[in-house]
Amino acid sequence: MGKNVDIDPDGVRGASAVLNAAPTAPSGATVTPPAADATSVQVTTQLATLMGSLDIDTTSSNVRTADASTRLNTTAATYEEQETESSRSLSYSGPAASTSPVSVNMPTFTAPDIPAPPAVPRPASSPPPATRSPN
Repeated sequence: MGKNVDIDPDGVRGASAVLNAAPTAPSGATVTPPAADATSVQVTTQLATLMGSLDIDTTSSNVRTADASTRLNTTAATYEEQETESSRSLSYSGPAASTSPVSVNMPTFTAPDIPAPPAVPRPASSPPPATRSPN
């Protein structure tokens, strides 16, 4: 991250204004077939369907654009509030008050005796494997 992060709230608000100025109304255009034949009606129906889909996409895009514009305005306002608060806290020019370390009285106690774990029994020795006598 860079040492200097300069944000221009007016620039952010300007970007928000550009988003607000974007066209927001769907076209609402209707398509009429140029002729009464089946091909013209079919092509017109497909074109009307595509235009309706485009209107839906436009409306969805407009909603996202309005949300982005709101976020930009909110971000600019929040940034300015933070800058104002930071400037106020950094401009305090009083002498720094020295503070002594905090003293905490810790209780003393003796740890209880914990018995050793029980011994693990040694495995029983097994008899040697049986050997077969040659026949």
